[in-house]
Amino acid sequence: MNTFGILQEVAVDAADDNHYLRLETLLEQRMSELTTQPSIAVNALKSLMDMENSKPRRSYALGMTYLAAAVVLGCGPNELDDVTSSTLVQLVERHLLSPESAAYSQLRGHRQALQRFEQVLKGYTVLLDIIDVGNYARKLYYLKSAVENFSPSPVHLTVAHPLLVREAMRWSCPAPAIAMMQNQVLEISSKETGAGIACSCSYYYEGGMMLAFLQCWEAAVSWLRSAMTIAKSTTRARNTAGKVAQEATGLLHGEKGLDYLLVETTKMFILASIAYHGELGDGADRANIQQIAQQYRSSNLEPYMRLLNAAMHRNREQWIATTKHFASLWDNDGTTPFVAAADERLQRHIVVDMAKFTSCIRRSSLLSAINSHMPCSVEEATGNTAGGQGSICKISGEVHLTDLLLAMREEGDLTVSIENVSCPEEAAHVGVEGKEEECGISERQFVVVKLAPPPRQVPRLLGDSQKGNSYLCLCDEEVHHMTSAQIQQALHEGMQLCERAHTVLKHAREVSRGEAVRESEVS
Repeated sequence: MNTFGILQEVAVDAADDNHYLRLETLLEQRMSELTTQPSIAVNALKSLMDMENSKPRRSYALGMTYLAAAVVLGCGPNELDDVTSSTLVQLVERHLLSPESAAYSQLRGHRQALQRFEQVLKGYTVLLDIIDVGNYARKLYYLKSAVENFSPSPVHLTVAHPLLVREAMRWSCPAPAIAMMQNQVLEISSKETGAGIACSCSYYYEGGMMLAFLQCWEAAVSWLRSAMTIAKSTTRARNTAGKVAQEATGLLHGEKGLDYLLVETTKMFILASIAYHGELGDGADRANIQQIAQQYRSSNLEPYMRLLNAAMHRNREQWIATTKHFASLWDNDGTTPFVAAADERLQRHIVVDMAKFTSCIRRSSLLSAINSHMPCSVEEATGNTAGGQGSICKISGEVHLTDLLLAMREEGDLTVSIENVSCPEEAAHVGVEGKEEECGISERQFVVVKLAPPPRQVPRLLGDSQKGNSYLCLCDEEVHHMTSAQIQQALHEGMQLCERAHTVLKHAREVSRGEAVRESEVS
C-alpha cells in the first residue's frame, strides 16, 4: 500500500451510507498494515488535511482519524519527530475539534472510527506534555470541546469523558471535570459516541478518584461502587457466555481490560470506604469485595484487604505493619496519598465511635485512645518519650486532638464542646497520677469533651464534606448566574405562596359575605 492508494480510496465522495460503512471496514482491516508503515500514514494524513481545507468531505474525517490513529500506534507519542507531532496536534485542534468542524457529524454512526478517535485523543494528550509542557489549560479546553462536540446530547457518554477527568485531577484543576460530572449520564451508545461499557467503567473510576482527591468521600464511594458494579456484572456475563474480553467490551488493541479496571476500582473503593465509613458501608459491599478478592487471588488486592481488616478492628499494630511493608506497592499503584488520607480519617472514626456510646469523656482518656489506635502516634513520630521530650510529645498530642475536634466540628462531623467539670469522687481515686495526667489542672477539675453525633441532613450531590468546593474556581459570570437563578427560584416560590394565600383569603371572604347576607335575610 502507498500514499496514492490510500488517498484514492478515501477521496471517493458518495451519497450512499453503505459506501462509508465499507470504507470504515476497509480502513479497520488495513490498520495493522498502516501501523507498520507510519511514514506512509503521515504523508497521506498531510495530503488529506490539505484536501479537507479546500473541500470538506465525509470520507476525509474517516481517513484522517484512521491515519492519525495509525501514526500514534505505530510510533508512539514519545517517538514522533517535531514535524509529525505538530501535524497531529494541528489535526486535533484545527480539523477535528475546531468550532466550525463537522467531523462528528461525519463520524457519527461509525463505532470503530469513534473508538479510533479515542486513541487519537490519548496520543494528543501525551504529545502536549512533550511539546507544550505545563500548558494544561490548552489540553483541558480541547478535551472539554471533545465532550461537548462529539456527542448528540449532554446526557450521552463520550470517549473523552474519562480523559477529561483524569487530566483534570492530574493537573489539580478539577473545575471543568466537576462541572461535567454534575450532568448525569443517561445514554451509553458506542454507535453514537464510541463509548461502551469499558469507557463507562473508566469514567466512574476516574470520577471516584477525582472526588477522593477532593475529599468528597461520600460521593467518591458512590462513584466507585458504580464502576465496580458495572465491571463486575460485565465480567461475570462475559465469563458465563465464554467470550473473550475483547469481544465483550469492544476494547481496541493495547487497551486495558475490564479485569484491570475492576481490580483497580476495588482498591480505591476499599480506601474510600475506610476514609468515609471506617470500614465497608454495608453487607452488600462486604460480599462484593470478598467475591472479587477470591476471583482475583493472583492480583495484589490482599494488602488492601489487610488494611480493611485493620481499620474495621481498629488494630493499630496491623495497620502500621501493613502500611510500612507494602509502601512500594502504594507507590506503584498511585494510592499513597489515599492511604495517608485513610490513615488520618481513622482518627475521626475513633472519636465518632466514642460519641455513639458516651456523651462526655475526659480529654486525657480521649487522647489516650487516639494515641493507642492511630496509625502513627505522636510518641512514635518523635522517637523519644523520656524526660522533657515526653512533655513535648504530650503537648503536641493535646494540640493535635484539639485541632482534630475543631476540624470535625467545623465540617459537621460532630458537635463538640470542651469544658472543666468537678469530679471529686474520681479525683480521690486518680491521685497523683491523675494530677500529672491533667497537666496542672486542680485535682477536682477535669477537662472533659462532650460529644454528640450531628443532626441528620439530606446528602449533598457531591457528598457531605465541604472540602473541594474552593477548587471549583467559579468565575464572576458563573457566580452571578448561579445567584440570579437562586433569586429567581425564591421569587417564584414566593409568588406561588402569595397566590395560594390570595385564593384562600378570597374564598374566606366570599364565605363570610354569604353568611352576612343570610343573617341579614333572617333578621
